[in-house]
Amino acid sequence: MSDLQAKIGDGLTKIQGSLQQGKQKLATAQEVAQLKKNSAEAAAKRLELIVALGEQTYELLRKEEITLAGLTGLAQAILDQDRLMYETNKTINEMNAKTETDLTCECGVHLNANAKFCGGCGQKVESRNKDQQDDYTLKCDTCKELNPGDSHYCGCCGNKI
Repeated sequence: MSDLQAKIGDGLTKIQGSLQQGKQKLATAQEVAQLKKNSAEAAAKRLELIVALGEQTYELLRKEEITLAGLTGLAQAILDQDRLMYETNKTINEMNAKTETDLTCECGVHLNANAKFCGGCGQKVESRNKDQQDDYTLKCDTCKELNPGDSHYCGCCGNKI
């Protein structure tokens, strides 16, 4: 009987040891996970700070308050991308405006946005885009974009006109 008790005691001791090891491994894994989380949060914060620094530096370069040869090239590349995004968004807005504007002739026939004459009665169609384009008279010194005459800041790059 004592032999059986010894074996059961040894088995229980091994189980307790395994449980203790499991607890330690779990605690270590939780601590490692917390450290990884802290590291990821620090990396995200660092990225935010780098982006903020980059935006401020870009703003200074664009306003020509600082000039560094290497950064000026990067600033110009960013300005080119800004211009591309602006022109793309402008085109999208124009396309949306064309679809939203219901063009009809006085006779009631729907007109194509590019139509010069009505397909129903033959009457000449007045161009609406020309009137809008005439309002764009101010040219930005930085990005060369045309802006409405009453603008104070460029719609493309944000610089004062």
